[in-house]
Amino acid sequence: METECRLCGSSSCSPIHCDNDNTLYHSCSVCGLVFMDVKSILPAADEKSRYQLHDNTLDNKGYVKMLTGFLEKGVVPYLDQGASLLDFGSGPGPVLQTLLQRRGYDVDIYDPFFAPERVFAAKEYDGITATEVLEHFSDPASDIALLCSCLRTDGILAIRTEFLTDLAGFCNWWYRQDETHVAFYSSKTLRWIEENFPLKLLACRDGKIAVFRKHNR
Repeated sequence: METECRLCGSSSCSPIHCDNDNTLYHSCSVCGLVFMDVKSILPAADEKSRYQLHDNTLDNKGYVKMLTGFLEKGVVPYLDQGASLLDFGSGPGPVLQTLLQRRGYDVDIYDPFFAPERVFAAKEYDGITATEVLEHFSDPASDIALLCSCLRTDGILAIRTEFLTDLAGFCNWWYRQDETHVAFYSSKTLRWIEENFPLKLLACRDGKIAVFRKHNR
């Protein structure tokens, strides 16, 4: 039975079986996405429990430093103070919202587990942040389309995730070994997103930060 890519819909996918934890993935030759087989994806309750183990608080200096670096490279150069932002996938502690507000931004948050009110309904934002979020998308085509729908024209989508650079070493890659990570993006994937969504790739930095600007098709 053919497996369709969850981003581009292509059937040109090859299996990757990771023997070290008996997990099956699929690699798409069209858009470059590598995604976990649906049978390996955690139930929602287990996924939420895994997130609750994270120490994502203002007291975690390493976490705050990571987010601050993301803001300085992925947000501040593109959006002035007072801009409206949606932090999509804010997690159990909305630390990024606090850091953005301290810099003068107007910030809403959404998280399917911890802030499930769809505050973005019928709204458009100057910018959307998604830090350590895209790797959790089990349906990236629909989720990226949703992000686009929440952005005004010329709005900024700033994402942070670890980009896949070594397909041959995928099974031993530390980032893959988090069982809640179900989708992995390479430079090829970013180009496919740019070509198939109303998004222009402005920057790709440090192997983990990408910034898009929304445009009219």
